[in-house]
Amino acid sequence: MSNKIILEQSEIPAHWYNIVADMPDPLITGDILAMRVTTSLLHWVIALPYVLGCFILTLLLSFILPIKSFDPLLKFLIKLLFRLLLIKIETEGLEKIPTDQPFIFMANHSSFLDVPLVEGFVPGFVRGIIAFRMSGWPLYGWIMGRLGNITINRDSIHGSIRSIKKAQDYLSEKNSLMIFPEGHRTRSGELLPFKRLPFYLVKQSGLALIPVAISGMYAVNNKNSVLITPGTVTIIFGNIIHTDQIDELDVNQLRDLVRDEIMQLLN
Repeated sequence: MSNKIILEQSEIPAHWYNIVADMPDPLITGDILAMRVTTSLLHWVIALPYVLGCFILTLLLSFILPIKSFDPLLKFLIKLLFRLLLIKIETEGLEKIPTDQPFIFMANHSSFLDVPLVEGFVPGFVRGIIAFRMSGWPLYGWIMGRLGNITINRDSIHGSIRSIKKAQDYLSEKNSLMIFPEGHRTRSGELLPFKRLPFYLVKQSGLALIPVAISGMYAVNNKNSVLITPGTVTIIFGNIIHTDQIDELDVNQLRDLVRDEIMQLLN
């Protein structure tokens, strides 16, 4: 007798459909949904002990060693995590990036996995600006802060100014920074309007800027879903926007230029 369990459509709880409502497949049947939920649960079961172990290790190291000294280990652990989740990471345009200078990177944002993706696969020592509410997530938020990521509270003008000041201090130490200029994860998969504030920081930093497109992540995981679906994510690095060009543009022009560049990379 077969042990295969088949869930009829009527047996699937309604909220499961909401979880996968924005997945790219045109038709989600009960069988397909059940398979995805089962696969995702398996991934979480595998990943959570590994992630917890990595959190404990990096937390301990952050108290006894400079963060930069164990960043190569952190990159290795992150790359292994994506392998465990059966997420293949590809990169395009790495050859454009000099390894002897810092940059500000700007990318589209669709998943909570974008932050570890950046820290694991963008070359050099790079940290990100993350939403204040994410800093309150158990363990995740604390570790992100311990590793040097900068939180920003978009609901507070004074909080945003303090975060920008922290970012300026961080950049003054010749570190690279990743910014998600949409301000939050897209729910639709479409590129959202860009905020103006990050581009004030760019103009004040004196650093060149590199547009980055993260393609394929929305199908793997997005804001509407707790599921993680195996797939391929491609990080596409655009052409460097040098400081002389940045100086010639006002904030709005720079914002529009970067958004257009990322849109072209995604397409």
